Amino acid sequence: PARCFFSIIIPARNEALVIKDCIKKIQAQNYPSNLFEVIVVNDHSSDTTAALVQELHASFDGLHLIHL
Repeated sequence: PARCFFSIIIPARNEALVIKDCIKKIQAQNYPSNLFEVIVVNDHSSDTTAALVQELHASFDGLHLIHL
């Protein structure tokens, strides 16, 4: 069966307490990791949200961080 590529967009502002768990749960889904990407849109977080997303990028090539 053909599978399509899709993107998951997560708007985030000061989500340091939950962002890692959210991304890891997405990674754990039963879908080929080369067929989706996760885009985290960091909306001027004043906590460590962006740093945590950047840490996860090493283990997840399909993870992208955009700063507003």
